[in-house]
Amino acid sequence: MTHIPKGPDHLLTAAELAEALNVPLSWVREKTGRNLIPHYKLGKYARYDLTEVMEYFEKKAQPTSPQTAAEFLRRKESGRRS
Repeated sequence: MTHIPKGPDHLLTAAELAEALNVPLSWVREKTGRNLIPHYKLGKYARYDLTEVMEYFEKKAQPTSPQTAAEFLRRKESGRRS
């Protein structure tokens, strides 16, 4: 497991974002290539602000969703399960 640095100024790599979201790296790359998740291009590299990505998913969340992605990550970080 990779340590994911936290902080307002840290941009994540695609691999770090995939781990934080618990999704395959291919999913992050596919969504990035289709401009479906917020990202920054640094030359040929894409970088992600976890807060912006989480806010994006919260806005896109369906009203019937039992928990938002941000709630899931908060629980994951605290070691609780829902």
